[in-house]
Amino acid sequence: MTMRFLDTNILLRHLTRDDPKKAEACTRLFQDIETGKLSAWTSDLVVAEVVFVLSSKGPNGYNYTREEIRTGLVPLLALPGLALPSKRFYRASSSCTRRTRSTSSMATMPRWSKAMNRGNCIAMIATSTRSRM
Repeated sequence: MTMRFLDTNILLRHLTRDDPKKAEACTRLFQDIETGKLSAWTSDLVVAEVVFVLSSKGPNGYNYTREEIRTGLVPLLALPGLALPSKRFYRASSSCTRRTRSTSSMATMPRWSKAMNRGNCIAMIATSTRSRM
């Protein structure tokens, strides 16, 4: 089975749903990864870029909080069919999340982070990524 590379735009379209047609296609892609129909990989640089873009402030920024970013991104990075060089790091940041939802139920929420259970984890992803930029 060939592994597909997930670029920043795929993660952003799925999480933000700012382009409904592309968001639906990205959600189907994550559902295929979740069910094992497809294998994919991404890089730590893509994760850093997603965090940077989602946390951008201003009129053209998404203005997501660290918690919103972590709550939406970590479950995607934890999918068994997704390869990532530092996957253990992201698993550690999600270990305090009490429950997660599947990508399909997350996609139906207008603001995915509000529907997820919030743990008391530190914002590892946003903190570590922002400090390097």
